[in-house]
Amino acid sequence: MYMNLEIFIGLDALGHAMLQAMAANRIERLKLQIRRIEAAIDRCRAGSYGICCRCEAEIEAERLRADPATPFCTACTRET
Repeated sequence: MYMNLEIFIGLDALGHAMLQAMAANRIERLKLQIRRIEAAIDRCRAGSYGICCRCEAEIEAERLRADPATPFCTACTRET
């Protein structure tokens, strides 16, 4: 009986550690998303929103609709 309880407690601790790792990963992805959005807002203020940060070509409207925070046109994204 005790062995089963020890296994359960061990699995519960493992599950908790996995949930913590997943939450930490999600937080990091959200922080990255916020930084990308803030950078896009800065480009808006500077008058360069929609202009590729690499080649300075206009970013395609369809691409901006799909990812409004993108700093690169489709061609430059493929190169990175």
